[in-house]
Amino acid sequence: MYCPNCGKQIEDDAKFCPSCGRPVGASQTTPPFGGTAFDKVSSDSEAQSHWLLRVVAYVVDAIIIGIVAYILLLLTPLAFANLFFLVGLTGALYAGVLMFLYASFMEGIYGATIGKKLVGLHVALENGGKATLEQTFVRNVSKVYWLLLILDLIAGLFTKGDYRQRYTDRIAKTLVVK
Repeated sequence: MYCPNCGKQIEDDAKFCPSCGRPVGASQTTPPFGGTAFDKVSSDSEAQSHWLLRVVAYVVDAIIIGIVAYILLLLTPLAFANLFFLVGLTGALYAGVLMFLYASFMEGIYGATIGKKLVGLHVALENGGKATLEQTFVRNVSKVYWLLLILDLIAGLFTKGDYRQRYTDRIAKTLVVK
């Protein structure tokens, strides 16, 4: 199990994290701070560093998905016409669905995408356990289209809760930790 506060691995029956001292367990539901996640991110360098790592991880994953989408389109008949497909709304949805499936399966099976692994992050449950495929599908549904992802991020930052969660993370009861 992982500490929901600092992300360090701890014993499954631990009552407190030996690293940060925060109480752990299924009954632990309150975030380690008050206010909105944006309040924490705007004033805490650790929270800012966390989100910078998440942005870097997302860019890495987007590059991977972009390359895969391009290769898949080149393998289809009318490859030249398919290049125009990438520019429009349909292409964005195509890449978004690939991103959704990639992130959901990678996080559900391995705990992280390639981008997250490169920057030392992984997805865990709020109580420190491993997220299921169902939970990773819920937390990644907004990646289908970039506007949904931005709305998910804004909703997560400007409502009360843990700064390591987008809004869909709160629904899935997951968070991203080191």
